[in-house]
Amino acid sequence: MWKNNLILILYPFLFLYGVKAMEWNCASSTNTGTFARSTDCTISGSNHVDVSNTLEIVGSNEDMNNLVTITAATSKRHFYLNNANAKLILRYLKLVGGDVSSYSVGYYGGSIYIYTNGGELNLYSSIVFNNKAVYGGGISAYGDSNTNKNAIMNIYNSIIQNNEATYSGGGIRMLYAVATIDNTTIDNNQASSIYGGGMGIGYSDVTMKNTIISNNDAGDGGGLYIGGDSTTVTLRQSSFINNDATYQGDEIYTSQSPTISLINTYFNNTNNNNNIYEYSGTPTWKTCSNNLCTETPFTGTCNAVDNANIKLGVDCPTVPCGTGKYNNYYLVGGQRNNAICVPCDNGKFNNLEGQSSCKLCAKGTFNNLEGQPSCKSCDLGKHSSTTGQTA
Repeated sequence: MWKNNLILILYPFLFLYGVKAMEWNCASSTNTGTFARSTDCTISGSNHVDVSNTLEIVGSNEDMNNLVTITAATSKRHFYLNNANAKLILRYLKLVGGDVSSYSVGYYGGSIYIYTNGGELNLYSSIVFNNKAVYGGGISAYGDSNTNKNAIMNIYNSIIQNNEATYSGGGIRMLYAVATIDNTTIDNNQASSIYGGGMGIGYSDVTMKNTIISNNDAGDGGGLYIGGDSTTVTLRQSSFINNDATYQGDEIYTSQSPTISLINTYFNNTNNNNNIYEYSGTPTWKTCSNNLCTETPFTGTCNAVDNANIKLGVDCPTVPCGTGKYNNYYLVGGQRNNAICVPCDNGKFNNLEGQSSCKLCAKGTFNNLEGQPSCKSCDLGKHSSTTGQTA
């Protein structure tokens, strides 16, 4: 996490990691280098920014409700990557107003488009909002081939919201691509004609963790469309909430024979018979026999969510914390997230395993150390009249 004392605005410079960086001029021609951006702007030059090498832009405000906003030029996207050396790094920015939905060619990626010569997107603590395309209303990653998945996306702590594709991938569309998505919300996107309201995934490899897929709409696959025999999709500690398909697969729609792993994945409406729909082929839904409970701290004994329906995935519980510790897991959309064992503070203890909180030391006892299974009695001639004493 960036520290406020490392972000000192001295226009036209911003200090990044203690190094002075130029203010990005929001021009489509400025496509390489490390820059800061301290005010909202609209991309000038009547085109997208064609990223050919490394371009990093960092917004000056870390508040997700007040990010620096970059608006695309009229009827353009924000960024285009089509080079093996192209790397786009964006932090603390909001990308709005991209629109390539009227193009007769090149109608992919309303905000960001990675094309067949490759490129890498690294999106941190940013928002892609209200962009339009035919494929990939927010972002499109379209790699070279099934054997050369050279379109790379890494998305962390971000929001993909209110984007629209007239065909596939309202929020994100992937073909021959690789993605890691973590602690991100994909919400209220739309693929109005066909499939993949939240994401359309074809012949690609995707790993999602701690991610919420919610309120997306499509003809088929309101949340996710997953297709292609070579596709692998792994979801951990993620949630499907109120996605909707006009026809089949409110949450997930598959075609052909992808491989899918759902670990600690939450569906808010488990009684909906249209949650998951297999259109064609034979998807592989991984089960406990595939040794899925390997990621700390979710390494407890694997159990099927529903023995009668392997599509719902598996539950990997956390290993119970030992004495002197507690488990601080919290919920994202109803699902466990970021559970770790934490030592009890001074003045507290735990004499049992598997606890979600610690106990205060009783009157007449104290604890001057962390992570203890018991408290110490006061020394002779001393006493404590309140609980939770540290000395």
